[in-house]
Amino acid sequence: MTAFLGITGFIALVTAIVFVRNLAGKAAAKVTAPVERAVFSGTYASGLAEAKAVLKIASPVAPLETIDKIVDAVGVGNAFPGLKAALYLKSRTGESVVFAFGSRAAGDVFIASVRLATSDTGSSGTFQVNRWHEQGAIVQGAKDMARLRDGIGTAVQELGGSATAEIVDGSVRRRLQA
Repeated sequence: MTAFLGITGFIALVTAIVFVRNLAGKAAAKVTAPVERAVFSGTYASGLAEAKAVLKIASPVAPLETIDKIVDAVGVGNAFPGLKAALYLKSRTGESVVFAFGSRAAGDVFIASVRLATSDTGSSGTFQVNRWHEQGAIVQGAKDMARLRDGIGTAVQELGGSATAEIVDGSVRRRLQA
C-alpha cells in the first residue's frame, strides 16, 4: 500500500511540475513576443506582409477551369503530410480551393484559399491567407505563403489573366500580367 501511495505521489508531483513549466512557458512567450517583434521588427513586418497579402485575380476562363489550372500549377498532394511540413490541398469546389501548409507533428501552420466568381470576362476573385501562426517575431511559413501566391499568379497569367498582390497596410504591390 505504501508503494502504491509513493508511486501515485511521484506521478502527481511530476504532473504538477510539467503543468507549471508549461504554464510558465506560455506566460513567458506572451511577455517576450512583443519584445522580439520590436527587436526584429523587419523580420516580423516582412512575415506579416506575406500573411496579409491579397492576390486579386482576373481570369478569362470560367472559375472551374481557373481552379483546375491553379491546382495543377501549384502541384500539391491531397494527403495530409507526414512529419515534414508541406503544402497540401485541404478542400476544393468548382469556385474555390483551400490549401494548407503543415505536418502531422505541427498541425496546419497556415491555411490559404482562392475564391472565384463568374464575371463578364470569365472569372474574378482573390487568394489570401486565412489563418497563420506566429512564434515571437517569426510568421511561420512566410516563404511558403509567397511561393504559393507566386505559383497561383503564374497559373492565372498562363491562362491570359492578371493577378495583383496587395497588402492592406502597405508595402508590397506586384502586378503579374499576361
